[in-house]
Amino acid sequence: MLSSKKKASDGSQKCKSTFGSDALAFGEVRARGRVLRSAVSNTSGTATFSTPYNEPKNARMVPAGYISPDAEIIQVPTVAIDEICCNERKVDFIKVDAEGGEYQIYQGMKKIIRRDRPMIVLEFNAVREGAAALMDLILETHGTLKYLGSDGAIHDVTSERIMSENVGEDWLLFLH
Repeated sequence: MLSSKKKASDGSQKCKSTFGSDALAFGEVRARGRVLRSAVSNTSGTATFSTPYNEPKNARMVPAGYISPDAEIIQVPTVAIDEICCNERKVDFIKVDAEGGEYQIYQGMKKIIRRDRPMIVLEFNAVREGAAALMDLILETHGTLKYLGSDGAIHDVTSERIMSENVGEDWLLFLH
């Protein structure tokens, strides 16, 4: 899902959702991968997706029936990373930044994690729904935690620190 702000003829900016548009087929992505017009989750199916008009970078899956005058609400297909990558030779790297969907995404890539042990950069926020369950799943799978600091270095960290410091702010966990 990509969103962009486009300038209208009067100079104002409007959010334009490009989910399902040809704008997704660009550059290196087309040459080295494939574009799926789906949201990533723990299973294949459909989900309700909300794209805030003023903050399209905060697009996210929401419960069925969700209504907001400040966002475009659409139904989207969903797919799990385990399903789309099962026939790939090897998955080396996964980046997850899903505005609260990280737990479902992580659940849907456990087979690939076991099989390939990819490097994973995952945005984690302790106040998001499912944060404690996601932390338990990460610890069960990886055992130790590291984060990517603003200095560009990878640092050791404890789950207690992540869950109690900078609450409401995002941590970039580095899992390998």
